[in-house]
Amino acid sequence: MNRILFWAGLFPLILGISLAVSAETAPPPAPPMTPIVSEHSFFDPPPPSAEISRWADRCTRFTTNGWAFKAPNNFILWLDVFSAPDIWLEFARRGLDPQYYVRSLDSLLDPATAQNYLEWTDPYLYERWLGALARPEFLNAVTGILTEPERLQRWTALPLDPRPWHLLLTAMSPETWAKWLTAPFDPRTQALLAKALDPRTAEAWQRVLSDPKNYPGLQTVPPSRS
Repeated sequence: MNRILFWAGLFPLILGISLAVSAETAPPPAPPMTPIVSEHSFFDPPPPSAEISRWADRCTRFTTNGWAFKAPNNFILWLDVFSAPDIWLEFARRGLDPQYYVRSLDSLLDPATAQNYLEWTDPYLYERWLGALARPEFLNAVTGILTEPERLQRWTALPLDPRPWHLLLTAMSPETWAKWLTAPFDPRTQALLAKALDPRTAEAWQRVLSDPKNYPGLQTVPPSRS
C-alpha cells in the first residue's frame, strides 16, 4: 500500500518536470502569418512607367511621331518598346479618354507638325536606311529583340495581367461613356475647335510650307548623319 502511495505521489512530480523541460527546449512559436497584399489590386493596376509615358506622348504628338523611322538607331529603340505589351496597354488606356484625342489633334494644328513631316524630303534619310539594311549588326539587333524569350513570355502571360481586364471594366464603366457624351461640351474640346477655325493657324502653316529652309532636300549643305 505504501509503495502504491509512493508511486502515486512521485508520478505527478515526474510529469511536471518533463513538461517543464520540454517547454524550455521547444523552439519558439512561429510568428502569426500575415496575408501578402499586393500594392496594386485588380481594380487599381500599377500606373505606366515614366519611360512608357514619354514614348506614348512622343508617338501621339504629330510634331514628333515620325522620330523613330528617321534613323535606324531610333528604330531600334522604338522596336524595343513597341514589341512589348506595356506601350499598347498605355495606348488602350488613353484611348478610353476623349481628351487624349483632343490633345493629339491639338498638336496636329501646330505648324511644327509640318516641319516634322517635311523632314521626310531629306534624301540622306533614305541613304541612312539603305546603309543600315546592309549592316549585319542592325539586322541582328532587330532579330534579337523580336526573338527575346522574356519578351515573348510577357505576351503569353498577358491574360494573367490585371491591366487588360481593368481596361475592359473601364470601357464598360458608365463614367467612361459619360466622358464621351460630354466631350463636345468640354472647354478643351471647344478650345481645339476655336484653334482650328482661327485664321492664324492657317497662316502659321502657310509660312512653314512656303519656307524653303523647311525642305531638307533643297538644302545645299547635307545635314549631319550622326
